[in-house]
Amino acid sequence: MLALLSVAFAVVVCEALVRLFIPVSDVAYYFWDPVLGPRRKPNQTGIRVGTGMYARYHFNAQGWNHPRDYVVRKPPRTRRVCLVGDSFVEAMQVPSDQSHFMAAEGLMDRPDRPVEWLAFGCSGFGTAQEHLLIRHYVLDYRPDVVVMLFVGNDLYDCSPYLLPPTFRGATLSLDASGGLELVSSRPWERSSIKRFAAKSALLRYLVLEQNLLGRSGRTGKATAALSQPGYHALAGGDMDMDQRGEKTWVFIEAVLRDARDACARRGATFALAYSGSWDRMSAAFTGSTYMPPPTEVDPHCLTRDKRWSEMGNDFLEPIARRLGIPYLDLTQPIVDEVLRTGERHDFPEDKHYGPLAHAVAGQSMAEWIETLWAPHGPGE
Repeated sequence: MLALLSVAFAVVVCEALVRLFIPVSDVAYYFWDPVLGPRRKPNQTGIRVGTGMYARYHFNAQGWNHPRDYVVRKPPRTRRVCLVGDSFVEAMQVPSDQSHFMAAEGLMDRPDRPVEWLAFGCSGFGTAQEHLLIRHYVLDYRPDVVVMLFVGNDLYDCSPYLLPPTFRGATLSLDASGGLELVSSRPWERSSIKRFAAKSALLRYLVLEQNLLGRSGRTGKATAALSQPGYHALAGGDMDMDQRGEKTWVFIEAVLRDARDACARRGATFALAYSGSWDRMSAAFTGSTYMPPPTEVDPHCLTRDKRWSEMGNDFLEPIARRLGIPYLDLTQPIVDEVLRTGERHDFPEDKHYGPLAHAVAGQSMAEWIETLWAPHGPGE
């Protein structure tokens, strides 16, 4: 009994010391969305900390990390851009006023032509879920332009031909005719034990800051799963890796085509932005020379240490060109700014955009969107 009381007292003391002296990331809770599956719970705030990182996040009344609540009705003469994506759009790593979408809004908004940028980002989302998000939520806000930000791990977050949909969220698949069909999500609720543990600053420090559990992330799990003999994914059958990669890009093209058409029916322009070639941006910071491996070693850009960083050139840009979708590759603007300033584009441990990349992405997207407006804006 004395030993147990001693351990309990030590834990309480450590919890108090961490709360008093060590900034620790908060846990942003999820809730069950019947359309999308788990996504962030509305009306919650907290902080994210890490090496070179201290940011306060705020999930608004609609459940998106943005300093304002969203209003469906668009004010007269206002132009509206909706940015859709995963954690790169959620942007919890920087203060909201330093995010790319707020930077873009600040550059574009004028008294004679108000501009709103609404961000719809959730960690873990992939291209398929983002398309469902556009169809069921985003278009209700009557955007003039909808931008989908594509990130490298979207391949594994959306393709049922690389990983089965284990994230409990709704996703899509190709039917026999090459069209899209819904793969329903199953109800989910975080366990009470995990919810209780998330309230402990000590546990959050050990798990989130010190990586006590040694989490490899979804991409690491994907790579491990794909290497297992006899691995089968949804509708994957006995396809080899080349076939899985090929079908993945066919699937992504079908999703982008459907998103384009859904936006057009509601009077919006659908546009695609690529977060950039991570290897090229990292090489600019280290002063090294980046040479992509030959195409034949990774023809579908599936492997991080091979041609992962070439998916923009090899697939996204050609798909966008075939579909007539406006396309922006953020690689070169970020590389140029890294070379000019000598600063890195990301956080060293988190591997998300840092302040430099957010500022450059915001400016680049603002300039790009200006070229996509209709000749006469809303109400003009």
